[in-house]
Amino acid sequence: MSTKHLPSSRGKVHQKHFSVKRSFTQRLLNRAALCSAVFFGAFVVTMGAASVFTPQQGSYADRIVAINDPSGYTLTVSSAGSVTMQASSTATGTYVSGKDTVNIKTNAPGYLLYLSMNNDDTDGNRLYKDGVSTATNYISPTSGTWAVPAELLNDSWGYAVTGAGSFDASYDTPTPNPGSKWAAMPLRGSAQLIKTATAANADPGDNVDVYYGVKATTALPAGVYSNTISYTAVLNSGAINDIATISPERTNQLAGGQTVTISTNLSAAASGTGTITVTIGGQTCANPTASNSGAGNVLITCTTPQMSTGTYDVVATIADYGKTYYIPDGIEYYQDYVPTLADITYMHEMTSEVCARTTTPMSSATSVPEKSLIDVRGKDGTGTIENPATGTNQQTYLVRKLADGNCWMAQNLNLNLSTAVSLNNTTTDLNSKTFWTPAVSTQTAVGTTWAQDGADGIHSFEPGDIYFPNGVGTGTADTYGNLTGATSGAAYWHIGNYYNWPAATAASGTATMVAPAIASDSICPKGWKLPDNEGTKSFINLVFTTYGLQDNDATSSTKLLAAPLNFVRSGHYYWSNGQVYNKGAYGHWWSTAANSAATYAQNLSTNSTRVIPQAANYKGYGFTVRCVAR
Repeated sequence: MSTKHLPSSRGKVHQKHFSVKRSFTQRLLNRAALCSAVFFGAFVVTMGAASVFTPQQGSYADRIVAINDPSGYTLTVSSAGSVTMQASSTATGTYVSGKDTVNIKTNAPGYLLYLSMNNDDTDGNRLYKDGVSTATNYISPTSGTWAVPAELLNDSWGYAVTGAGSFDASYDTPTPNPGSKWAAMPLRGSAQLIKTATAANADPGDNVDVYYGVKATTALPAGVYSNTISYTAVLNSGAINDIATISPERTNQLAGGQTVTISTNLSAAASGTGTITVTIGGQTCANPTASNSGAGNVLITCTTPQMSTGTYDVVATIADYGKTYYIPDGIEYYQDYVPTLADITYMHEMTSEVCARTTTPMSSATSVPEKSLIDVRGKDGTGTIENPATGTNQQTYLVRKLADGNCWMAQNLNLNLSTAVSLNNTTTDLNSKTFWTPAVSTQTAVGTTWAQDGADGIHSFEPGDIYFPNGVGTGTADTYGNLTGATSGAAYWHIGNYYNWPAATAASGTATMVAPAIASDSICPKGWKLPDNEGTKSFINLVFTTYGLQDNDATSSTKLLAAPLNFVRSGHYYWSNGQVYNKGAYGHWWSTAANSAATYAQNLSTNSTRVIPQAANYKGYGFTVRCVAR
């Protein structure tokens, strides 16, 4: 039998974990039926010359879900007592095992018994030294499972239920059996069903033997290793009628205000119900009102509270009758509307969900989903989400959903950096820091030399509003000044600014960084990033894998400039003499990745015959930036 989650069908009896307080009394149940019970056990291993593994039973769970049921079903679960196992730890491992007996009593036609840890922490099924979950010393769970148990390795532990799952009978032997096979204790959210009963047994009840095994070595320091498990019994809902239901079971009104109706099986006059309380996920469902159904049973209506997306338990209490109706996972809050690319206005509104909800085109399509989005920072970075840059400082970018499933900027970044303007992580792709103030402002004239490897920090250059029709431009070898009068064209033909690698990565990429290091930040807008060197958000995945381009192929070079890719051969700013070269002939775009040589970083490069998505060049070059949505 495979591990399963606890049953969660709406309106069915369902186990729920609560904190333990011994002050609970039967009087508080007010004759309501007991339909769920939890018994907690603290499992302890004392490591030392004489190791002791002791499952010590805690007090009976005093908070039991009380659910009205006209048949008067009751359910209790308890343990026979603690089990002590002693052995002397050795370097090669000492094996100890013991048995715990769980007793279940019910007058209902059946029950389900589950076993689990009493937590959902990622490593919550370890036995930690001194019971501290952050301790570095612990006994690990075995690699075995309910379906495929395994022998214990050194410093590991597990459980077994004889005759259930795939366990054999070796656990009943009077002496420890190192060949026995065990399963790792599941976390609470994946509790293991260890027994299904289909008949009542109120007294003396059913006994279920649960075995525990540990193999301990002297590699672990002496001390007490412990954690907490729980035995959980719930009535077998296959033999019991639904107790209460809620309608509707889903609401897209995250702000609340939805009227819901809880149908109970209480036959009473609505006028005599007195005080009623209803909670959803622990929050009050407002203005609860009682009425009678056509069959004479009480209906409760209330107005839902504000909640975030998720599924929540519903609890309704009618105090005058001592009735509590518990509906596990009773109502789901969901957000029906998720915007697509067509629905957003600003670059920072882009999310993985927005891009995923936007139609992915075929790789053969030249017309794809696109939208011009506003970068609130503006061209000089001074704008904010509250006050986006406007006028001549306003900056928009054409964005497209491409066949690789990603959303890409269809033109180059055009952001000027300034020592007087701090960029922040609400508008900029800053992940390792909250704010970043550039150490050097963007140049507007050529002539400044930069360090070859970027060791002198960030540098960038603004060439002006220059467009290269069809992505090629009007010249290749002439000086930069000769192109200042180039004719304007489509937005994606704008060549943008030039940045060295430290500038493109918002100083998270340094002169000494080598592969496999990845720059954590970039000057892309929030929600966007520099492309990776490989993987789903890389240039190679986009141009080679998805669109079928090839290197050493003039046709591929031309396709890179055409719709829907529309890359532009902007040339580069040469670090050695501060001039711009190869405009209209070459194009280069930075990625997040450093190269194995510290002086280089990875980039996409192209000319009239080549497309190289994993090229490497000096970090000091001024290349362009094209961002992909995170």
